Amino acid sequence: VINKPGYVSTKATYNLAPGAERLAIFHIKTPAQITADERAAKFAAEREANCSGVDLIIEKWSWGRTSDMFVKAEGLVTNVSGRSLNNVVAKIVFFTKDGEFISSEEALIDYRPVLNGQSSPFSVIAPYNPAMARAKLELAAFWGNTYRITDRKTWNKYQCGSTR
Repeated sequence: VINKPGYVSTKATYNLAPGAERLAIFHIKTPAQITADERAAKFAAEREANCSGVDLIIEKWSWGRTSDMFVKAEGLVTNVSGRSLNNVVAKIVFFTKDGEFISSEEALIDYRPVLNGQSSPFSVIAPYNPAMARAKLELAAFWGNTYRITDRKTWNKYQCGSTR
């Protein structure tokens, strides 16, 4: 067992034949080195997971009741896909407080197309249900797949638009 204050202790066991000799070389890192290496690797993995293939950034969005009969979701999204996106649909999915699906509504975002680097507002109106407690925003092509999205805070945290 190798021990020194401020270092992580390590235990190694070797079984040697009688009369045999073995040279052991240890590469020891301080806790600060271990932590820095682990943080860098974790950040790189998180950056890849959060940045890879993102098409749209959610700048802001919110939803709430507008009357006894309707709720409204509205916000702003930015295209970072590297291409123009035409007929982007904002879909709002509503859930109970326990996560049970209630309903969903969708509408085209305002700009068609939304150019690369451009931000577009959106608004979706849905029938009100008293059980509505949570909502999720999805963005998709009108006749196609769901776009990969992230929020502005995550995009900035991982420096997704940079070429690090």
